Amino acid sequence: MIETAEDACFRLVHCGAIPLQSDEDYVFDWDHCVSDVDRLPEYRYDLALSCIQNSSCDQLKDDSLRNPDRPPCIDFGSQ
Repeated sequence: MIETAEDACFRLVHCGAIPLQSDEDYVFDWDHCVSDVDRLPEYRYDLALSCIQNSSCDQLKDDSLRNPDRPPCIDFGSQ
């Protein structure tokens, strides 16, 4: 069960959708993920966590669905 931003971001790392840590600037890694998810408005936070929990690893890694910098679930509800 994914209940926190940390849980969600660890799932993204586990699935290979984001790196745990990157020394390169502007790489969306675990730390950036937690910060971004924690800053989401409540309705988007809940949507992002639910999306990450219910998506397969293949869906979370699918580059055709995502902003090149962030997994798609984090951007849901932004428009």
